[in-house]
Amino acid sequence: MTVPDLRLDPSIRFWILLPVAWIALAVGILRLRVAKLLRGEREPAWPEQRQDTQILTRSRLLRENGQFLTHQGFLMRKHYFNNSENGFFRKTKRKLQSRNPLT
Repeated sequence: MTVPDLRLDPSIRFWILLPVAWIALAVGILRLRVAKLLRGEREPAWPEQRQDTQILTRSRLLRENGQFLTHQGFLMRKHYFNNSENGFFRKTKRKLQSRNPLT
């Protein structure tokens, strides 16, 4: 018993595979758009918040990786952040914004 070879019509590519691919692409784009609409508009981060986050990250990295710097390099960076007269954390005073408890 020999099983005959299964032969498909060459036009099946145009009448089945391409429409299925287009439908899958359209559904993917539609899902992306609906998800974006449901998510809503995100409030952009204020420049002060971004700067604060970046400065805190830099100071955390200095604390964690300070042993890899030269002693003078570490002290220069520490002086930039913590100088009692004009250090970044001393001269930068911002109002604390309370977070919305409903979000």
